Amino acid sequence: MVIEGKNRLFHSGKRPGKFLFKIHAGEKYQLVRKFISGKSVLDVGCTGGDPEAYSSELWVHGFIKRHAKPVKGLDLNKAEVERLNGLGYDEIAYGNAEDFGLHRTSDVIFSGDLIEHLYNPGRFLIFAEDFFIVAKMKT
Repeated sequence: MVIEGKNRLFHSGKRPGKFLFKIHAGEKYQLVRKFISGKSVLDVGCTGGDPEAYSSELWVHGFIKRHAKPVKGLDLNKAEVERLNGLGYDEIAYGNAEDFGLHRTSDVIFSGDLIEHLYNPGRFLIFAEDFFIVAKMKT
């Protein structure tokens, strides 16, 4: 799922949440790149939970860092947040996607492969919307 700064939710129009799973990985990255290039991004659920993926070209947070500036991450997996901070990814914070009270705003909130892991996805969407309302008021 990609939520862009103008409060637009991107999906296929037929079955929200299913679209990105039905396309080739290369197309997924092209689609994501379209929304993040040159923009500031908050990557929610950024660790992905697989330390072996961090060195891969296909690790989503690494891909986002290559195409967006600046990039911040948020993840509930404290051990992986600490591991990535130790590897130099000091922009990743430990926190809950359903209650992220970050004061810094971003142009884009990216949450790939996250929503199915949330206890209350609606709460995440409310916080994401509030994040953009604050951003709009500051501009």
